[in-house]
Amino acid sequence: MIRFCFAAITLGMAMLSAPSAPQNRGDIIVGAIESDDDFQRAIGGGLLVRLRPEAASGGWVISVVPQDDIFLSPDFVYVATPPYRGDHPRYLGPIYGHDAASAVDYSPREVRFVRTRADYERALAAVRALLWPDSGYSKEAARATLAEIKPRIGTLRLEITGSRLATTPDGRGRIERLEFRIEFDYSQ
Repeated sequence: MIRFCFAAITLGMAMLSAPSAPQNRGDIIVGAIESDDDFQRAIGGGLLVRLRPEAASGGWVISVVPQDDIFLSPDFVYVATPPYRGDHPRYLGPIYGHDAASAVDYSPREVRFVRTRADYERALAAVRALLWPDSGYSKEAARATLAEIKPRIGTLRLEITGSRLATTPDGRGRIERLEFRIEFDYSQ
């Protein structure tokens, strides 16, 4: 209960300090999150930035999702930020050989995101063709599709401004609290 109240107060304070609907270069959200909590904030254009808790790693996945479809949501970051497999800047936590301290030290993190469901669908088909060549979509066509979408891609830059870490028996540690600043750029 205390953690919930603290998270609600922290989120409320962060909402007061953040712009309501970023529209272009340099829009900023300041926030804090406790372990296992989900952070979501509207960023304009019908989109949310989300830090989704990842139970297996004890961290979060950075994503941009459609505001009207957050529970079944496509991840607009996944299709716009290679590599599409393995270690990736959108994974914020002790995963892929990183411990909690090195995950927090990896700052700032920068990811890109598509801004519409139509671009997501086209980019997803292209990414699948690159990862699984037998998908019926040629690699050349996939690369052309991604190149055509690229001018409409936004950029999200997450800077970690504070954290509290805990030790774990496996030595990887856990991020108990994360303070951050997120900047968006839609002008690309």
